[in-house]
Amino acid sequence: MNRDTVAKAMEEAIVFVAHAEEVLALEGTERGKFLWIVALKEKGALRRKSMDLTRALADMRRPL
Repeated sequence: MNRDTVAKAMEEAIVFVAHAEEVLALEGTERGKFLWIVALKEKGALRRKSMDLTRALADMRRPL
């Protein structure tokens, strides 16, 4: 664990949370009615952000 990998994990976490809030905000809209039923591009992007965060956390835990 070093300063760079921790900073990268923090950056990915911030991006993930911001995108998750955007997706949750769609829930009350007309389009949001179908958001949880079908795989929309917003959900796919959120899954991708989740995977990026997972990889950044794994890199952070890797020994020097």
